[in-house]
Amino acid sequence: MAGVRAGRRWPLGAQHIALLLWGGWLGTHWVVFSFARGIFHEYYTTVMGPAVAALAGAGTVALWREWFESGGRRGFLPTALFLTATWEAFIINREPELRRWLLPVLAAGIAFGLLGPLAVRWLKVRRWAGPGAQVATALAVLVLLVAPTCWSVAVVVAPGNPVIPNADPTALVGSERRGPGPFPFGTRPGENDKLVEFLRANRRNERFLVVAAESMAVSSIIIETGEPAVSLGGFMGADPTVTEEQFAQMVRDGVVRFVLSGGPAAGMRPPGGFPFPPPGGGPPGGPGNSPIMGWVRAHGKEVNPDLWRTDGPEGERSRRPGPGGPPGFMNRLYDCRPELGLLVPAAGAGGARSDAPNGPAPNGGQK
Repeated sequence: MAGVRAGRRWPLGAQHIALLLWGGWLGTHWVVFSFARGIFHEYYTTVMGPAVAALAGAGTVALWREWFESGGRRGFLPTALFLTATWEAFIINREPELRRWLLPVLAAGIAFGLLGPLAVRWLKVRRWAGPGAQVATALAVLVLLVAPTCWSVAVVVAPGNPVIPNADPTALVGSERRGPGPFPFGTRPGENDKLVEFLRANRRNERFLVVAAESMAVSSIIIETGEPAVSLGGFMGADPTVTEEQFAQMVRDGVVRFVLSGGPAAGMRPPGGFPFPPPGGGPPGGPGNSPIMGWVRAHGKEVNPDLWRTDGPEGERSRRPGPGGPPGFMNRLYDCRPELGLLVPAAGAGGARSDAPNGPAPNGGQK
């Protein structure tokens, strides 16, 4: 309707451009999400929110003008309100805790919004026909926003899974659905401090403070410090971004020095293995980056964990993530330019050079 009201003109006006922008935004994501394969979470669809809001707003204004400019002879607006309310009722009806009060509110508001203008016309109260119809229609539009508001507010005020967020309005009435517990990616407060201090002390004008295969290993470092820490392969480390030779050249050019390489800790691999291990390399660091991580292990030297890893309670290190990594993944730190030597940061000071460039390699690691 907004497109029809905008008319057909060339060059395109602001309304046409807006419709192309938001319509293209919504249509593109609809196609991608409809045919995408692999891991998919509901919160991905939030990227469609701005387009839905913009198109809904433009459509409401266009329908409003069409309805009142025609004197109520064209029924596009009442039809759109009725169909939207029907769809909302279908969704609300699946939530027993909400439908007891939200369905009556929706039904009463829409009934008033649709029947109010007709009743005014039937009674032939011309003095109040225009204002009364506008108030009733505005109320119907506002009632349609109640349910989306409940879903939106639930994300902000109700506790939920921070890793896989989900709009669960039942949490607003104290009966939050209990699914699997959150998978606590990331780190505890302050757990990266020792690692970041070590990396900063040994940075020799490299562009990146540290590089890792997957974003989970560096995201908390970026958030806490603002330092340029990067992941080679995206969320799970499976996206090929640079080749092995390109990465080796980055090391030779002084762009990269330290690399966090994760691997599952002892006893943390589920029966039958992980559901996402790539051939030739376990998580993180999918098939696209396995050659790079192999190059790092072959040409770099593992840094003694005592120099950078924060110790937890006795016996906990092997059962919890290293800094920046998910549970069950023991991060190892590799120095790809060991000839530069290492500085051991002193508390509150710059740091002192270690006698051994990388300290004793644990568990027979390369030295």
